Amino acid sequence: MSEPSSESLWSRGLAYATKNKSRLARFAVLIVLIYAVTDLLGSAPQDATLSLPLDELRGESRAVAPTDEVEITILEHDGTEPLTHTRARVDDEVRDLRHAVHLAPGHYDVHVEMRGASPRVGHFEIPADGVVRVQLSPAP
Repeated sequence: MSEPSSESLWSRGLAYATKNKSRLARFAVLIVLIYAVTDLLGSAPQDATLSLPLDELRGESRAVAPTDEVEITILEHDGTEPLTHTRARVDDEVRDLRHAVHLAPGHYDVHVEMRGASPRVGHFEIPADGVVRVQLSPAP
């Protein structure tokens, strides 16, 4: 049994493509649509809930008010422009502040400030499953 020549393979492939143009065109469109949809779904903003521990901030805070105001700023990782900025009032009993965000997949920094305490920073990534616990450390 002899190997088919490359010319005969080429001519058979060309004949098939000529004969089945509409089938090949539909297949190509289908492949492009699948790629476009998966690309769009992968970069679409997603909902996530951040869990920010307040115990360290409270231990350092000199405020004695029954409620504290916490400022939360979210930036792209190593970015300078804030994407979101929120102020929340929290009671003394709250140990973890839950903060809902709607962000595109990627890496982010969070800055947290409470009256009387030094600022804290943390890092997180979207997408993440469930509640994203953000470890906070002193700001540089």
